[in-house]
Amino acid sequence: MRRILVAVVGLAACASSSGEDREARALAALDLAAASARVRALVVDCAGFTRALGRMKYLAGRALLGLAADAVDAARPYCEHPLNAARGGLPAHQLARARLLDRPADALATLEVTSREPAIQLRRAELLDAQGRPAEALVALDLAGLRDDETQVLRRSLVIATHAVAGRHAELARVIADAPVQDRPGLAHRAIAHLPVVQLDALVASAGPELVVAIAERLERERGPAAALAARSRAAVQAPDDAELHDALARALIAAHRIDDALVAWARAAPLAPAQPSYRIAPVRALVLAGERDRARARARAVATAARQTRDAEAVLAASNAASAIDPARAVARARVALALAPGDGRYAFQLAGRLAEAGDPAAAAETYVELLVCGRHGRPWHRHELAGKLIALATDRASAQRVLAALDASRSCAVVEPSQLATYIQPARAKLAAM
Repeated sequence: MRRILVAVVGLAACASSSGEDREARALAALDLAAASARVRALVVDCAGFTRALGRMKYLAGRALLGLAADAVDAARPYCEHPLNAARGGLPAHQLARARLLDRPADALATLEVTSREPAIQLRRAELLDAQGRPAEALVALDLAGLRDDETQVLRRSLVIATHAVAGRHAELARVIADAPVQDRPGLAHRAIAHLPVVQLDALVASAGPELVVAIAERLERERGPAAALAARSRAAVQAPDDAELHDALARALIAAHRIDDALVAWARAAPLAPAQPSYRIAPVRALVLAGERDRARARARAVATAARQTRDAEAVLAASNAASAIDPARAVARARVALALAPGDGRYAFQLAGRLAEAGDPAAAAETYVELLVCGRHGRPWHRHELAGKLIALATDRASAQRVLAALDASRSCAVVEPSQLATYIQPARAKLAAM
């Protein structure tokens, strides 16, 4: 009788094992989206989490890495101690533990150094890189043996970091030049992040365009825009058709108190990006800050003259913004012209309200903001939370708060846009204004 029971138990275990094996093979045959859905459906408790990881034994590479991560994410709400449920030795269990552990060093310790599973070595490479060990990460990545595009992107990043740490500047330039165009800026920033800042100035003269821009951004971030002047100058020379680089050079020149040279840089940027008004507005504001109000006024008039010739609302609005730094009343007049040219666009009404507030007419500003808040423009409501905030900002004392409340209470002839939502924005604003 005992032998019969043992045989029955053995047969049941074999049947169970065979069933688990069939499920594991079935999971490996699915596309990733369907496999992810099946994994998540299994993980309803800790036992389901363990079962889901066990069914990944025929998966490998990025598929295994992604599905192990899906299992961990699914387990967090349902399994109180997921690390205990992922104690097995399969690669899926190792990957799950590595994802559950917060510290990269702890996560790395749970992965077999000599594993031949690509997913294990890929994860080791990522963790080693996170620890600032790019050369070791590169070894792990090569052990993974993957040749997909994503792996190649990571490999180039690790190669760049390794060269940077070793101070091999010529190699940095070569790797970046050989990389796809869309990857070069990211590689350049990765390289510069690993270099001592004291080396950056000397590197500018021989660096390629992407490296020069990355050097300039790091120098500006750590030492201020004037420190990046040499790099900004070289970047503008290397890419003379890039308006953003001329604008960045102009800002560095302003920081170095070279306003006339900055005006030349902005003059080069403006025709390269005619739809970007800031390259015409920035010189006016720079001249105002430098105390050269007459030159600022002349610049603002030039912007306005060009705008009148085009009869373009955006150009007129740019002229209004330029004038706001030197002549608030003229800025209001130009904002009104811009709104008249595009009466159906709430952006222009919003800008007009801002100009009115700057010109010292908060009552008119409140009226314009409220009209936009309540009526919108041709059925398109403006960003009402922002409008409500602008109304509250206009109320600097009890009297001004009462003026804003009066504007909110005034009757409107327009059809109210989304009246069911309007109270959501008006009621809190009204309460704040009434409390002043």
